Amino acid sequence: MLSIMTARYQWIAITLYISVVVAIILYIFFNQVNLAPSGPNMPPRPNRPLPLWVPILGNGAIATSLILLERQLTNRSLPELPFYEATVHLGLRLILVTTMIFLGRAPFAGYMLYPVLLFTFFTFGHKVAYGFAAVSSVIVAVFVVRLSRGPFFASPDMNNLLVYLLGMLMVILMANVLLQERETNQQLQEANDNLGASHAQLQEYSTQVATLAATDERNRLARDIHDSLGHHLMASSIQLEKAVLFLDRDISKTATALDHAQRTIREALTEVRASVKALREQKDKFDLVPELNDLIKRMSHHQLTIDFNLSGDSAGYSTFIKMTIYRVIQEGLTNIHKHANATQVGIDLMFSPEQVSLVIRD
Repeated sequence: MLSIMTARYQWIAITLYISVVVAIILYIFFNQVNLAPSGPNMPPRPNRPLPLWVPILGNGAIATSLILLERQLTNRSLPELPFYEATVHLGLRLILVTTMIFLGRAPFAGYMLYPVLLFTFFTFGHKVAYGFAAVSSVIVAVFVVRLSRGPFFASPDMNNLLVYLLGMLMVILMANVLLQERETNQQLQEANDNLGASHAQLQEYSTQVATLAATDERNRLARDIHDSLGHHLMASSIQLEKAVLFLDRDISKTATALDHAQRTIREALTEVRASVKALREQKDKFDLVPELNDLIKRMSHHQLTIDFNLSGDSAGYSTFIKMTIYRVIQEGLTNIHKHANATQVGIDLMFSPEQVSLVIRD
């Protein structure tokens, strides 16, 4: 961002140098060939004028030197120039510009101080630049007044001085605009850097979340295998006990119990394979009520009656919550069959907009 301001300063300075030098050379040419306007308020022509090529080459050489000085600042930040280097640059500019002013003796030669004022503003700060503008304006005013012939306030020199002072004011205003633009760019760069840091931190958090999610998924898989496989084995054991019980009494009930046991074992194998195969996959559509009805049908037998009461609507709840409810009921029925020796179980499940209530009693 700072190099952009330097580039703009260079463009303005070089443009002013070339424009003023061209104007000075034309003024010298016209003055030497007696085409320049003459009068009591104009600088006197020398009695023995120098050859035309001397001031032209002299001013051209000075302008070239000034442009080369500006080119040395390419890709440099003016506010970050070392004090010694900035002082040397300022001194060289003042020497060259002063030489050009006295060599050209043109009314507008003082405009060469405008780029020097910009350089001072960006390297030494606005306070030093304001002091430079005030001192240089006083010196130029004294110089113009002393060279003026006749009443100063009625001469063209007065207008030239006012134009010069107005130009100084415009340069200061332009420098402030460029400085404000630089500060705005710095703020934007800082905001961009902060945004980049926040983005990197967000990526780090995303990686941590992904790691935690993978851990949670592995834990969920372990719970699912434990709950599902344990439930299916218990349900199969119930159906096999039922088959043994009715083996000598009712062969059709025995066949039905064996069929249920076989189907339950197949479901257990299917669920285990699905869990191992798709570690991160969950059921996109999980219909809780049919799954619970099927669970209760598998867990019921002649010594255990299960009464299931459902109220409310589960549509507003996520699949994860509904699967959790299913696993809780599944685990509760398995534990009742293993440890309670109960003959009757009541399950009350109620959905409300704010919460879920589940009661399992035997």
